[in-house]
Amino acid sequence: MKNYIILMASILALLFTMPAKAQRTGSFLDSLEYNSEMRQFYCYVPTDYSTDSTYKLLVGLHGLGDTGANFGAVVVQQELWPSIMPKTIMVFPDGGDDNISDFFTPENDEEFISLVIENMSAKYNIDQNKIFLEGFSLGGRSALRLALRTPEKFAGLILNTPAIQGIGDLNNDEIFDYQNAPQIPTVIIWGDIDYTYRIIVDTLYHKLIKHGGHVFGGPVEEMGHTLPPTHVMSAIWGKVQDLYFGEKRVEMLSVTAPHDICAEFINPTITFRNVGKNQISTINFKMIDEAEDTTSFIWVGTVDPFQVLNFQLGDMVMPQSGYFYNYFIADSIDNEAVTEYEVGEIEWTGYSRAYGEPVPYTFDMTSDLEDWQLIPSGNNFSWMPNVVADDPSNEYQMAFNNLLYFDSYGYSEDLISPRLDLSTIANPALTLDVAFAYHTWGPPYFEKQFTASDTLQILISTDCGATYEEIFRKAGDDLQTTSEPLNNPLQLADGLINPNREDFKRFQISLNEYKDEMSTLFKIRYHSGQGGSIGIDNFAVAGATGVAGDNDFASITLYPNPATEAININSTGQLINEINIYDMQGKKMYHTGSIIGLSEMNINLSRFTPGVYVLETRSGNNFSTKKFIVGK
Repeated sequence: MKNYIILMASILALLFTMPAKAQRTGSFLDSLEYNSEMRQFYCYVPTDYSTDSTYKLLVGLHGLGDTGANFGAVVVQQELWPSIMPKTIMVFPDGGDDNISDFFTPENDEEFISLVIENMSAKYNIDQNKIFLEGFSLGGRSALRLALRTPEKFAGLILNTPAIQGIGDLNNDEIFDYQNAPQIPTVIIWGDIDYTYRIIVDTLYHKLIKHGGHVFGGPVEEMGHTLPPTHVMSAIWGKVQDLYFGEKRVEMLSVTAPHDICAEFINPTITFRNVGKNQISTINFKMIDEAEDTTSFIWVGTVDPFQVLNFQLGDMVMPQSGYFYNYFIADSIDNEAVTEYEVGEIEWTGYSRAYGEPVPYTFDMTSDLEDWQLIPSGNNFSWMPNVVADDPSNEYQMAFNNLLYFDSYGYSEDLISPRLDLSTIANPALTLDVAFAYHTWGPPYFEKQFTASDTLQILISTDCGATYEEIFRKAGDDLQTTSEPLNNPLQLADGLINPNREDFKRFQISLNEYKDEMSTLFKIRYHSGQGGSIGIDNFAVAGATGVAGDNDFASITLYPNPATEAININSTGQLINEINIYDMQGKKMYHTGSIIGLSEMNINLSRFTPGVYVLETRSGNNFSTKKFIVGK
């Protein structure tokens, strides 16, 4: 018995004096059981790892269709992240076996990320105050959600083109806890030619800033939907660890003013934020115009680091007419000279009256569209120069949509024309060339066949944009110009048209009702119904050419207006063959289908909630639209 005790004591002493088992280094795969499956994660540990040192931890989340193993191998072996992230352990969890594998599904799937972090922390000397989260594409969307839900777990967040699924997804506060944005340093980048996500990620960037987020970022030139070059990632890695600039500095977020000026004065506003470490109380701005003339402005107040403020420059007298461009620089902060840098620019159009003779617009990428204004929704789909045309000479403005990629239903993108004088034109009419295809969905991907179609609207204003009246609305088959709609466009490219000239149809809209107006604005609106691809070209206002007008309809009378129980419709000329009613978001609320020509009709309004609606009456190719109000 004595000998046994001595033997056990010797074994225990040996065990306690043996060195701990050496941790694995370099690149390797590991796995953990989670949700009844063994799920892998790719690891990289510096080959010179020492138990005497502490290390940072970078957790990277992969995109759609990828795996943690593949993503980790790419960034470690091809992108060479270890060379720009010294003394950093990296781990890349796998999204699992679900269809999209994005850490959103199944519910609470992101808990696997925490499990991996705990596993690595138990094996290696990881500084728990220096754990960083990174995500690419759909993995970036997951990383954003996780970081905003648990900001205390991470020292910083890197988002490489997070695949936000449209403006509805972006604005879903149940998914993204934006109030926590100030609690985690964040860097966001995206490709300036990533046409799928560049707009929505830019919107995300400004939304985080609006919520006080400690965030930096911007587009990378000539980059699509991919990881940034190593030298860019190196700068990102440095920035996420220290967001502040060393010197006093402000970042201009926007300079805003009305685009088309109907008044004698303009009062621009600079929106800026402090991106230095210390509070700022005075900023000297300079505005430089096209003639290199300089006007100075001084802002006085208090702005803390990352605080956003608006600075109104005061009334500026507008010249009689013309296009104007100015840019702004900050040349001193708190009376200390700083290296001059451009903080923003502004452009506007000022006219004492409208153009004497409206001119056609081709919407070419090379043409001068500075007179037009884009009112963006901040969504993925947006008016832009075409990006799919095979022939470089085939240039036009385009927009696109797809319900698998974008949550955008009910949002609109508007292009607003310069002011045009219709009084100089006999029998004025608006013409616009349109190419459009909507989307159809069905088996084997959906149980039943259905249609998703965006809507093209044209509106006119005679009071300098204060109010607009609709003069054109088409969607679905009425707007379709290609031979067939696009069926089951699973890939984004499958839902885009690449129209030839014969795919464009010319629509003409009579403007006789406005023939005496000397100042009109036109708004071209693309309204999301979650499906479609459109191109527009050759906008012109001139004398009618004899093409059948789309709103050359007989006089329509509605009464009573406002209405409560029912509304009566009376046509004094052509017979009505179809009636549609839309709400102000473009949703069709009532549809007769094809009917025998009628001159009078009564519609029961008992199912309509109080509000403003648009009544569309049709007769063959002609139509008329009128607004009416449903009261209580």
